[in-house]
Amino acid sequence: MRIPIASETYCLRRACLARCVITVLITVALGTVAQAQTLQRFTPSTMLAPRQIEVKLFNNLYTQTSVFDEDGERVKLDTRSSYFTSILQAQYGLKKSLNVGFDLYFKSVHVDVWDASAFDVLSFRNDASSQTALTVIGPRVKMAPFKRVPSLSLQGTLLIPVASDMEGRESGRPFLEYDDPQIWLQAFYDYPIDESYLLYLETGILFRPDNTTGQSHEWTFPLKGILNFYPTGRWTVYGLADFSPSSLDAYYFQGGVGVKFQVFAGFEVETLLTGFPIGRNRGGGKTYNFGLRWIRF
Repeated sequence: MRIPIASETYCLRRACLARCVITVLITVALGTVAQAQTLQRFTPSTMLAPRQIEVKLFNNLYTQTSVFDEDGERVKLDTRSSYFTSILQAQYGLKKSLNVGFDLYFKSVHVDVWDASAFDVLSFRNDASSQTALTVIGPRVKMAPFKRVPSLSLQGTLLIPVASDMEGRESGRPFLEYDDPQIWLQAFYDYPIDESYLLYLETGILFRPDNTTGQSHEWTFPLKGILNFYPTGRWTVYGLADFSPSSLDAYYFQGGVGVKFQVFAGFEVETLLTGFPIGRNRGGGKTYNFGLRWIRF
């Protein structure tokens, strides 16, 4: 029997190692795609399984140089108002039908001349034309009340202010956030059209009791629809339509297009652009959004 020389033994070991590495990479790649396909189905209506964790950071920059008046006409302003909101959300699966979590809101506002950059708000200043603060903490509970309708879930959030004079009545600074607590009740539902399309629907009630200015309490009834398209297991392209009427004789319609990409198993990045084509007693600006999401399966 022929005994392999040292160089041949080395080559055999290297070939074996290469096959092992390729096998591991293929396994990881297939696992990543499988996880990506699973993660695509994690819409807001989806309940986390017991001990699953979801963490999401969503950043929104809204800027406006016009508003809609009481007749629904767009009115040009001589100023630019820009608002930055960063929302950190965490959710934990207690049971298959019960999740708990919390939200943290960090906000900044900046008012300047109309041709100023919208991104000046990211300087995060506190002065006569700006205000920045950690504004709200929001404990929340989410449940799936009907076993036969697993794609329907309900959520309740209590938004508790943690900063003072955010409306700027004492300091004269621009409005940042309401000084009163808010209650947000939501219903989520999604409907898989086929393997490539999924329709997500959301409605709810946002209640803001006004205990500081003596004005009327406000009830808002947001209605949102998102059509998701999955060109691959790792990409999601979606269109958003959002109509939000208020009890204070106001409303807005928001429309936009977004993209999500699964970077690796359980981790996703998202970008979204929206505009406000119609409204009444509301702003007529646009938004730039960027989000990160991680789920521990």
